[in-house]
Amino acid sequence: MKKYSDLLKSERWLQKRKYILTRDGNKCTVCKSEYNLQVHHIFYYADKPNPWLYPNKCLITLCDNCHKDYHLKHEIEIKKKETKSAKRKKKKRDKAKLLKKYKPLSDIQAERELKVKARVKRFTI
Repeated sequence: MKKYSDLLKSERWLQKRKYILTRDGNKCTVCKSEYNLQVHHIFYYADKPNPWLYPNKCLITLCDNCHKDYHLKHEIEIKKKETKSAKRKKKKRDKAKLLKKYKPLSDIQAERELKVKARVKRFTI
């Protein structure tokens, strides 16, 4: 397995780094400095050693000083991979929440039909 420092020299990481720097306006997201910029991983995945595999939302631009400060003040978070069964359970919970929040279209149509019948009944009496 390659060293992490070697991975940071790969073409794929350099392209990803350039994208993140551009996205953040080539400035530190904390102090707005334009010098000694680095791309910081907000957290690491235990199963993703390659830095370019992380989603863009997990990466921010920091200057050297802010990057050092961040690591002095915060512990590095390492997330474990979400299992397939955990993903299925989460998907099921999210679907249940949506069903609670929004009525199915068939229920809405049935309610509308009942309202229309009630109006028609009032006018025909």
